[in-house]
Amino acid sequence: MEKIKLQNVVFGKENPELYFHEKEGEILLDGYFNLFDIASRKKYTDLKGVVLEIRAKRYDTLFLMHDDELIAEHKLGDEETAEIELPYQEYDDGVFWFKLKKSDQNPSDSKIQPALSLNMEEGDCADIFEAAYYGLIDSKRETNICITMCTFKREEYVKQNLTFVEMQVLSSEEVAEHLSMYVVDNGKTLAEDPYFREMEKKSPWLKIIPNKNAGGASGFTRGMLEAIRDRKDKGYTHILLMDDDVTIMEDLFVRLYGLLCTLRSEYKDIRVGGELLRKDFPQYLNARGEWSENYLIQNDCHLVDLSDRREAVAMLSKNRNDKKLYSGWWCACYSLDMVENSALPMPLFIHDDDISYEREHAENRLMFLNGISVWHNGFEFGNYGANQYYHIRNKLIASSIYEPEIKSTRAAKWVAKCMIALLLSYRYKEIELISRAVTDFIRGSEWLYNADAEKINSKVRAEFSKDAMKSEDLSGGQDSMSMNEVPEAVIKRIENYRRNYSVEDLKKYSSENRTGGHIINKLTFNGWILPTNKKYKEMTLLDTPFEAFRAKNVVLFDPVDQRSIILKKDYGKFFASLILIIRAVGRIKANYDQVAKRYREEKQTITTRESWKKYLDIE
Repeated sequence: MEKIKLQNVVFGKENPELYFHEKEGEILLDGYFNLFDIASRKKYTDLKGVVLEIRAKRYDTLFLMHDDELIAEHKLGDEETAEIELPYQEYDDGVFWFKLKKSDQNPSDSKIQPALSLNMEEGDCADIFEAAYYGLIDSKRETNICITMCTFKREEYVKQNLTFVEMQVLSSEEVAEHLSMYVVDNGKTLAEDPYFREMEKKSPWLKIIPNKNAGGASGFTRGMLEAIRDRKDKGYTHILLMDDDVTIMEDLFVRLYGLLCTLRSEYKDIRVGGELLRKDFPQYLNARGEWSENYLIQNDCHLVDLSDRREAVAMLSKNRNDKKLYSGWWCACYSLDMVENSALPMPLFIHDDDISYEREHAENRLMFLNGISVWHNGFEFGNYGANQYYHIRNKLIASSIYEPEIKSTRAAKWVAKCMIALLLSYRYKEIELISRAVTDFIRGSEWLYNADAEKINSKVRAEFSKDAMKSEDLSGGQDSMSMNEVPEAVIKRIENYRRNYSVEDLKKYSSENRTGGHIINKLTFNGWILPTNKKYKEMTLLDTPFEAFRAKNVVLFDPVDQRSIILKKDYGKFFASLILIIRAVGRIKANYDQVAKRYREEKQTITTRESWKKYLDIE
C-alpha cells in the first residue's frame, strides 16, 4: 500500500483565523485551511485510510476532533514524529481537525500568541511543530500538472507568482517533480525583461510562450494546445489554469496533486475548481461554484465567513452533487484527456469564456476542496466602461448555446433592462457600447471567429476611454481638475464611505431584497421628467441606478481605490440613448432566434484544435 501526502497543516502569516485559533492555552488547528474534509475524499477518491503525522516541540497532548466531538487523545513524544491513524472508515461526513496542549503548562505560559504572532519570522511554525495528513492507497494514479498562467503586460503579478512557485512549491520534492509552468504572454513583453529571460533559462519547469493578443480565451487555449503538444515528452495528465493576479494559497499544489493521485477511476476526468477568496476581505469566500441561468450568475456560497468553523463546515456540503455548477479560470484544473478529446473554448476574448467552457463540459463533474484556493479581487466593479461590451455580447452568445429555451422576447427584455439601468444613472457611453455588442452578436459565429479580436478590443477601449473611471483623488491634485468642482460635503461623504466600506455593503448589493426603486422613481423615469433637486449625488457600482434620482450630476466612485468620474444629466444624450435602446431591442427581437440557432449549430467549427491553431497563427 502506498502513502501520499494529502495536505500539510499550514500557518499563514496573514489572516491567522483561516488557519488556527487559540483558547485557554490550547492551539486549535480548526481554521478552514486545516480542516480535513471527509465527504469529498470518501466520494471522489480511493483512499483506504488516513494518517496524521506530527512532530511537536512544545506540546505533548493531541486531541483529535470530528466536528465538535472529541474522538481520541494521544500523547506526543518530545520532538519525535508521531503517526496517528484517523478513524477514516468510521465517518462519512464532517471534518477532522485537532488541537494541541502542553499538559504541565503553567498559568503564566497559557498564552501562545508570541510564538504564533502575525510578525513571526520564517521557520517559526516549524519550530513549534510540523504536521501533515497522508492518504493510504493501493496504487496512486500517475499525475503530472501543467500550470498555465495567461498575462498581458502585468509583469509584477507574474513575478510574484513565479517567485511563489519557485520558493514554495519546488521546495517540496514530491510535488516539484510533477509540476511545470507555462506563462502565456499575450503582450509579448516578458521576453524583453531580463528577469524573465534569466528565470526561464535557469528553470527547467518554466516555459514562456509569446502569444497573439486575443484575450484570456486565446491565452488559456494556447496553454491547452501547448500542453497537448508536449504531453508525450512531459507526461502531462492535467492542466491547471490560473489568472496572473491571484494570490495562491501556499498548500494548493500539494493538495491538488494529492487529490488527483487518489481519484477513483470513474472520476479521473473530474473538473477541480478553485475556491475564490476576496483580497479586500480575505477571510470571506467569493465563489465556490456558480451557475448561470436566465442571464444571472447564481452563487450559494457568496460571502461565507471562513474564519467561523461551523459556517465553513456547513458550506462544505453545499452544491456537492450539483451538475450545473462551473468554476472560473482564476483557478481551474482539467484532465488533459478531456481537453484533448472535446471542444476547446470559444474565442470570446474575455468575459464568459470560462463559463462557456465549463458549461460545455458539465458532464464531467466539478468538485472543490478546501485549500485549493486563491485570493482575487471581487467582480462587483468590473462591469464598467469597455467591459460592458464583452459582458453583453458574450452572455448573449453563451446563453444562446447553453440555454436554447431562451427566445427573442426574453433576450430583448434582458438587454433593455441593462441599457435602461445605465440610462437612469447617466452612463450614456456604455449604452452605445451595448448597442455595438448587440450588433456584433447578431453577426454570428463566423464573424466572431474571423474578426480581428485585438483590433476590436483596442477600438472599443479607445472609443470609451473618455468615459472610463479615472484614478483620481476627489480631494484634488494635479490630475483631478475635473473633480475640483465637487463640493467638499460630497467628498467627505465619499471618503467616509471608503473608510467604512465593509462586507455588509457587499451583502446589500447581492441581496435578493435589493430595492428596485419606489413608485415615484418608476413613474417619473427616475426623475428625468422632473427638475433636479440636488447638484451632486455620490454613487458606487454597488448602488441601484435609482440612487441618481433627480441629481444633476452623479459622482461614480470605486470604494476600494481612488477611481471616480462625474456623470452629467443630459437630455440630448437621454433621447439619443433611447433611440439606441429601441433599435437594440428591435434587432434582438427580429434576429435572436435564428442567430442563436446558428451559434448552436456552428459552435463546433470554431472550437477545434485546427481552428484555434489557425486563429492564433501557429503551426
